[in-house]
Amino acid sequence: MESIEVFLIICVAMFIVGVVDSVAGGGGLISLPIYLMIGLPPRTAVGTNKVMAFTGSATASYRYYKQGYFDLKAALTLMVTVIIGELGGTLIIFIIPQRAIEGFLSIMLPIVALFTIFSKKTFHYSSKQLDLTNKREKKLLLALGIVIGLYAGTVGAAGATIGMMLLCGVLHYDVRSANGTLKFAMAAGCLAGLIFYILNGNVNWMLAIPSVICNMAGNYFGSGLAVEKGAKIVRPIALVVVLAYTVKTFISFI
Repeated sequence: MESIEVFLIICVAMFIVGVVDSVAGGGGLISLPIYLMIGLPPRTAVGTNKVMAFTGSATASYRYYKQGYFDLKAALTLMVTVIIGELGGTLIIFIIPQRAIEGFLSIMLPIVALFTIFSKKTFHYSSKQLDLTNKREKKLLLALGIVIGLYAGTVGAAGATIGMMLLCGVLHYDVRSANGTLKFAMAAGCLAGLIFYILNGNVNWMLAIPSVICNMAGNYFGSGLAVEKGAKIVRPIALVVVLAYTVKTFISFI
């Protein structure tokens, strides 16, 4: 499993995952199948992937922060409910049959894909910060955090993509600020869920460490690209991610 060939595949693939994830999310669509392909058991694959997702999200968030696309107050507020949702989702995944989750997603994801295709405004709002003195905006932010955390805890793949769309579509965030703020909250939520996998021994550290290094480099590069290009690059990548995951989930369910 830990051969030179496997490490080379991991390093190249996880750099690409980092680029995709930092721009529009959905890197798990690439990384999870690779971990499974090289022979990791499903839960170990998810746990190992969460190590990378945590460090990658933190790296991308830092890059967005340095470029001025980060809403600290909103990020801290969002972090609380994302963690609650992530922990709830992690517990749910051990209770609800996977087939039930796939059935739900096979209905929900096509709706998200259609929304992405036809909603041209979603990625063209300009708000960099939320007014948290506005009770409506604060309640919406907290509610979205629960939804994003639950999704990330149960499904994981494309969670950042779905979260970014929600922040842009519902709260009218600039897509870069949405990414920077969300990455911070999701890093915290991911760490909370990751603890469960570490305590249960479901992390392959020999693969996690090189994955983390290459993924952080990809996240740093990709977040800079997203800041420079904005919606021009984020929207098409987000659309591809959602459509790919829609097809994958539908096929699995069938």
